[in-house]
Amino acid sequence: MNTVCTHCQAINRIPDDRIEDAAKCGRCGHDLFDGEVINATGETLDKLLKDDLPVVIDFWARGAAPAVISHQFLKMSRKSVAVKCAL
Repeated sequence: MNTVCTHCQAINRIPDDRIEDAAKCGRCGHDLFDGEVINATGETLDKLLKDDLPVVIDFWARGAAPAVISHQFLKMSRKSVAVKCAL
């Protein structure tokens, strides 16, 4: 599987039998699956969409009640889905 480091945007290849391990970026050493929500830019989003992992995109604005609720839900659930998708 190929995945993009959310810290330095390097593409990392992870063998299928090592996906559950605590993988780190080969370039910067950052955890690849740290469970943090990503605030993507146009450049990082283009790279993430080429990732082998599914990407969950939530467009939100501060103060919009539905957006605040969904943002909080994504932040709470990030640990359980960190290896399964990029948030």
